[in-house]
Formats: sequence, structure tokens, C-alpha cells
Amino acid sequence: IIGWWAAGEFVKALNAQDPPEIVVDEVVSQWLVLMIAPLTWWGYLAAFLIFRVFDTAKPWPIGWIDRNVDGAAGVMLDDFTAGAYAFATMALLVWIGVV
Repeated sequence: IIGWWAAGEFVKALNAQDPPEIVVDEVVSQWLVLMIAPLTWWGYLAAFLIFRVFDTAKPWPIGWIDRNVDGAAGVMLDDFTAGAYAFATMALLVWIGVV
């Protein structure tokens, strides 16, 4: 919630959409994936890489959110959605025993 507010204030101050200086969205989303990652270096690496794949590839609806949602919501929601996809992927990998 504080990150959402801070991102909104920063976007208003710069009059820019999703400036690269804002990283709270990525931090929050990465921690979402880390919540389910095994407490090993391999688990943490897998969580990081899985999140980066979704954040970079931007499958639907992540790309749509990135292009169409403005302000703090746009800053936070595209990465949070990527984090949710990564969380689900990590949960599947943990469940089947890959990580």
C-alpha cells in the first residue's frame, strides 16, 4: 500500500508513466515469488529467473496492463501480475519436486 502511494506520488511529480527509477513494484512482486521458493540458493535463483521471464515477456494480461493502465496502478499491477504468474509457476515446480 505504501509502495502504491509512493509510486503514485513519483509518477505525478515526474509526469511520467512507469519511470525506471521506481523499483518498489519489482521488489514487492519478487518477494511474492520468494514466499513459496525453497530456502536454498537454487530455490531463490529459480524464483528470481521465473519472475524475470514473466516480467520481461509480459504475457497476457501483463502486457495489456503495462500498455493501458496509468498511474500508480499501472506501475504496480503489471509487475504484481507477473509475480502472481511466477508464484503459480514456482508452486507447480515445488509441487512436482523440480525445485
